[in-house]
Amino acid sequence: MTIIKLVDARRGLECKCEELFKDSKIAESIYQYLCDGIEECEDAEPESRWIPVTERLPEKDGMYLVSISTKARMEKRADTDFYSHFGVWMMFGKFVTAWMPIPEPYREETEYEI
Repeated sequence: MTIIKLVDARRGLECKCEELFKDSKIAESIYQYLCDGIEECEDAEPESRWIPVTERLPEKDGMYLVSISTKARMEKRADTDFYSHFGVWMMFGKFVTAWMPIPEPYREETEYEI
């Protein structure tokens, strides 16, 4: 769920709370609970999403996770590829349809760091 959807939900629930619990501490508590949840979401890392190449291209040279398709076999898969600021993907013979930054590798949380 996006932040915008959460904010819209908060606004809608705020109105509903005021309507249901006029001059009530319950409405104030519910509203505060919603606001606290929104703040937590705003502090969270944005979720990764595929960015269609028709929407925009990377701003910097580098390796990216890409979604590709080929006309020969009509296959679709994910791979990594290098993007050049000249507007060129280095994966020849394949069509990059979407991209995203390569996420950080999984790191298990442990109590003790070595």
